[in-house]
Amino acid sequence: MLRLHPPASTFTDDHLITVATYLADNYEIDGLHLDNVRYGGQSTSCDPVSEARFGAPCFSAGYANWQRTQVNGTVARFYNDVILNHPDLWLSAAVWPVHIDEWGWGSTQGYHEYYQDSKAWLADGTIDSISPMIYPGTYNCPDNSFWTLSRWTTLAEDFQADSGGRYVIPGIGTGYCTFAEIEARIAAARSAGTIGHALFSYGALYTNNYFDDLAAG
Repeated sequence: MLRLHPPASTFTDDHLITVATYLADNYEIDGLHLDNVRYGGQSTSCDPVSEARFGAPCFSAGYANWQRTQVNGTVARFYNDVILNHPDLWLSAAVWPVHIDEWGWGSTQGYHEYYQDSKAWLADGTIDSISPMIYPGTYNCPDNSFWTLSRWTTLAEDFQADSGGRYVIPGIGTGYCTFAEIEARIAAARSAGTIGHALFSYGALYTNNYFDDLAAG
């Protein structure tokens, strides 16, 4: 897993690809997983390198689209420069759970707040799979978080509809107070037609003794 914030610096990009190539060339890995493959936020992405490459002051007209281009370019380099040279490997990424808030929920958005256009990677074929992180930071009993089953289902279906022949593996939290919450989301993922689902994390499965429930189907 490579944890990164895509920079405007070509030097940094080159270093990331060098490290990834070394791993692919020298270790029996199944793939590369990109975490935090986005900017840190709307106000944390101004630096001299970015401003010089953009050719105008930070946050001026066109800067947001330019930032998305930087992220897209980093992902594309991983795919084109590493994965295509190692066709047995898989490139995946954990992505913001709401791409664009089309439903008026008031959620932060990967596309607008973090300049992460994960659906573009699917459309361009520069990623094998994405895992939208559709789970809360804290769990209540009963669950009354923002991430209701209904919203979870809506988001999983939204990403799946734009999969572009690539794969969506939606994230399911494991800290729920009952296994029924997890089971319902697994069923929703299957109904949406996703290739599978990702449970996060192992620790909560262990703490809540949910492994027997998973084994029972």
